[in-house]
Amino acid sequence: MPAPYVMLLLTAIATALCAGLLLSEWRRNRGADSLLWWAVAAGLCATGYAAFALGGDTPDGWLRMLANYAMLGAAGLGYCAARRINGASPNLFALVLGPTIWLAASAKLGPDFASRVIVISLLHAAYSVLTAFELIRRINGRPVEFRAIAGLALAIAAIHAMRAIFGPTIVGVQSVDPAINGEWVMPMALAGLGHFTLLTVLVIRGFRKGGQLPDIAPPPTTGRARQMP
Repeated sequence: MPAPYVMLLLTAIATALCAGLLLSEWRRNRGADSLLWWAVAAGLCATGYAAFALGGDTPDGWLRMLANYAMLGAAGLGYCAARRINGASPNLFALVLGPTIWLAASAKLGPDFASRVIVISLLHAAYSVLTAFELIRRINGRPVEFRAIAGLALAIAAIHAMRAIFGPTIVGVQSVDPAINGEWVMPMALAGLGHFTLLTVLVIRGFRKGGQLPDIAPPPTTGRARQMP
């Protein structure tokens, strides 16, 4: 198996482990459902990386198509997780908008693989920017880890923006590199591995350091306060 595919499989395994850690943390803190959103996002990412690795060299094979939808779904779930931290409801419209745009773009662009690289990269970048904005807008009083998660989301957005700019040049308009977008396979796999590894560590540390779970309002005080003797 070529090295890029091996790297994708290793990233899938590592991301699945991250999903398990986040799910375990959610089971300890059932009220913090943002942990569950992130756990499902990591699980979808793991599915996407595995599907990319096993999908072969045909861009329109069903495994490759599954991988793209899984990765976009994971990006949308990450945005919903950030909203839950702020106590907002998940934005289900945004969650399905990215995959819907990708479905329409794939049908419209057809074999124009270079243009499809631009579309899906920009969609990922948009989700990451929205996630960072959601985390930053109510950052006061939060553990520093949540600032780091916002910075991580912006870094991922920058990587996808670079892929949108330079990816088509590498791929070429008429041909498709059999190694899944050529030189971008290994960097994107490494970025995905680093992203979810750091995200998992930061999310769990942030929740544990914060004491009061970030996406839960403190319970109301009932009854009279006991007076000191």
